[in-house]
Amino acid sequence: MSRRYQAASKLASLDPERDSDEMVRLIVCCEFPFDSVRAMEMAFFRTFGIPQIARTLVHSGKFLDTPGQRILDTSRLVNTLVEQGRRSETGQQIIRRINQAHGRIPRDTDLMRYVLATFIFEPIRWVQRFGWRALSASEARANFVFWRDVGRDMGITLPDEAESFERFYDAFEAQHMVPDPANHTLAVRVRDHMLLQVPAPLRPLATDAVHAMLDERLRTACGLPAPKPWVQRSLPKLVRARSVLASSLLAGAAPLRLGQ
Repeated sequence: MSRRYQAASKLASLDPERDSDEMVRLIVCCEFPFDSVRAMEMAFFRTFGIPQIARTLVHSGKFLDTPGQRILDTSRLVNTLVEQGRRSETGQQIIRRINQAHGRIPRDTDLMRYVLATFIFEPIRWVQRFGWRALSASEARANFVFWRDVGRDMGITLPDEAESFERFYDAFEAQHMVPDPANHTLAVRVRDHMLLQVPAPLRPLATDAVHAMLDERLRTACGLPAPKPWVQRSLPKLVRARSVLASSLLAGAAPLRLGQ
């Protein structure tokens, strides 16, 4: 049996309530390494469409000055939390660090619930759209339980069931994801940073590709143009093919890290 299917077999034997740490580690590091990286990047990008978040990041100045470092710092925390598990001593230390970093910010708010929800639902939606297979109901439940319990450790009140939290997530976006100059400033700065390694002749196409990964609501909120129709049609097929190849090559390899 290949390593890929060994991981799938192991996942099927675990309980999402009891074994959420182990299931999320296997999902991210073995089953969907490529997809998990891209999905978390898109989840991060999604928060830029909320003016209250974007204004805070823009006005601080630090994020605009060093967006790559800020994203990398967040990615390292998420990587370690997933690899070590929420229940581990290291996982609990990371959660305490996050709480300390947000010490002056009220945590039990709808805004913080929304940010946490991006970590839960965007990876699931990405895998549904681009993954080499869909998440099972048990795997989706484990992903929810893991991040729900991380949120509760941070002092955020969250429901027990994913369905009600997903309704909150969609309703929050419908109300609060609206155009704002800060959204545009932040999105353009981070997008352009993402494209720094792309050769100059290819950047217009790469820019279109980034826009094609964003849905219309997010593009509108960030003041970004729609991609060319042929890019919008072609990109999902290319990304799905790339995720299949990456999952095949990387299954069972060392954990892939966000930002790689």
